[in-house]
Amino acid sequence: MIIFTGGVLLAKRNLRLDRGDRAGAARVALTLGVLEIVAGLLTAHHTWELFPTMRLMLVLSAKSALIAVGAYMVYMALEPDVRRRWPQTLVSWSRAISGRLSDPLVGRDLLVGCRARRAAAESSSQFGHLAPLWLGQPPTLATPPGGF
Repeated sequence: MIIFTGGVLLAKRNLRLDRGDRAGAARVALTLGVLEIVAGLLTAHHTWELFPTMRLMLVLSAKSALIAVGAYMVYMALEPDVRRRWPQTLVSWSRAISGRLSDPLVGRDLLVGCRARRAAAESSSQFGHLAPLWLGQPPTLATPPGGF
């Protein structure tokens, strides 16, 4: 609750002082909101009945709006300070949200991010399989022979 309140106050201050990239925050919020609705529609159980479908759309719209508002708030709370302290970290981010996805810097950072995510997932998976061995438990079914 303290972090949420601090984020709201910081975002409100940055909006009042006209600091931050409002267009970038709106793009990020809109994208996340639309993606949330699409993901909800793809994973929902659909029926031909009117009221369950309307309820589904209402719930998806509310959840999407909450995520979009939260994303806007976090972006507006953090972006001005990050831009001031570490401007080099926002170069490819700014290019990506402005639509320049074919920029080499954006591509490089996307590849590095995907590789880091894959390495983290693999490490987590390996740790999950090897942890029982370290604790003297029998290995799980998927424990690779010889560890890593």
